[in-house]
Amino acid sequence: GHYNMSISIFKPSDALLKDWLSEQTNEAFSYPLVRVTSELKTKEELLNDPRLQEYDIDSYSIKIGSGHQTYELAVNALNSWKQFDLPWVNVLYPDTIVSEGSVIGILARQYGFYALNACRVVYVFDESSEDGSKKSYGFAYGTLPCHVEKGEARFVVEYDKATDKVFYHTLSFSSPQTWMTKLGYPFARLIQRQFNLASLDAMNNYCLL
Repeated sequence: GHYNMSISIFKPSDALLKDWLSEQTNEAFSYPLVRVTSELKTKEELLNDPRLQEYDIDSYSIKIGSGHQTYELAVNALNSWKQFDLPWVNVLYPDTIVSEGSVIGILARQYGFYALNACRVVYVFDESSEDGSKKSYGFAYGTLPCHVEKGEARFVVEYDKATDKVFYHTLSFSSPQTWMTKLGYPFARLIQRQFNLASLDAMNNYCLL
């Protein structure tokens, strides 16, 4: 049977989750501006785009260490979904390869309820300056209809040889997609903030040498 409820007080069974995730693969993105975070890469650019007026724009950054080895660790962390490695958040099948078109399910448990969210990887990039002094790796995913929000999120790690510093950045635009997140808007925003801050910590902890 179809399992389209994004929010439940019961934890879905493994069999149900597997069926649910396979059903998501044919779903279209739930927002119109797919891939816009590949063009507009800063919070300011997103805030100034009139097409995004109905969306909340979030941007978070943290220095996660120094040196090329830390950068390699951070790339590995993103490729294994470590930014979601939280006590109350699970990526279903974290061995899912980060590549364009990959569909992932995220199960979050907070305040006594479970939220089941489906996303698809929109693009992946691996960039390096000509002289190799600056490197960045990351990807963005977009929401599918079975998600409490609609929008896109971008996750990036950067290395600058000149400063030897490694940074992790997140950038997203989102808007409530279900009546529950519309009704509980301030609460939904609080959970988003808690997730973003916990995600920074998870990446930082993973990359500690």
